[in-house]
Amino acid sequence: MPKALRSRVVARDPEQALAAARSRYEANDLRGSLARLNGVRRLYAKRGDTAGLQRVLEFAEAADMRDDQGRAIRDNLVYAAKQNIRGTTRRDALQAGRPWTDPYPDLSAPEEHTRIPITRGVKFWIGVGVVIGVLFVGAYFAAFALLGLNATEKLHVRVRNDTSGRVLVEECDKPNCAYALSKHTLSTNDSFTDTFYPKLDSNDLYVVFSGDRPVGCIPIRTRTAYDLLRDKNTVVHVYVSQMTACPGTPIVPS
Repeated sequence: MPKALRSRVVARDPEQALAAARSRYEANDLRGSLARLNGVRRLYAKRGDTAGLQRVLEFAEAADMRDDQGRAIRDNLVYAAKQNIRGTTRRDALQAGRPWTDPYPDLSAPEEHTRIPITRGVKFWIGVGVVIGVLFVGAYFAAFALLGLNATEKLHVRVRNDTSGRVLVEECDKPNCAYALSKHTLSTNDSFTDTFYPKLDSNDLYVVFSGDRPVGCIPIRTRTAYDLLRDKNTVVHVYVSQMTACPGTPIVPS
């Protein structure tokens, strides 16, 4: 088998990727291990493999990170894995026609469970900013906080209708969707792709309609999803079956 093809096959095998993540961890490459582990999480999430996601979660929870940034990345990975498990178990319940029991009901307030890594470089420039002028730094960070985004950071999201009915998916600022930023009518298995500028402290939102009636909301944690990606050009996925009663329970696209 050609080397390039062989590498792609390995990359798509979550069991081998999980073993590679463990090897990196045992070799003391903690950051590299988490990066591989996040890739494993995405593979299991795409396959809807709850058991695999639980193995990822157990690995991440046990990972002993030695600095603030590493712990922040680990905490975001734990949060994303739990959200994926919520999604796969809910999808299984929907397909089986049985009630769904939320395995992690405490995640209804995601701001308590995700963290933004503060790197050594960020700390350095904060110190420089203090030296060159409190007013300048205050204005800069006030403007950054007001916008809540960075134009150089983009998250590519593909939304797929994995339900049996035709739906209208609207990108909205609020669950009542008084004004839609975009509208997409999807038949079963149809999809569309969006690009978001990841927000620091709030969710981006889709509202799903059946006919003229809103049937659910899909708030997505674009910031967490972006921070977890090793390749920032990767397209992450959202499924219509992940919607919950508005205002909705936030999810991390995988």
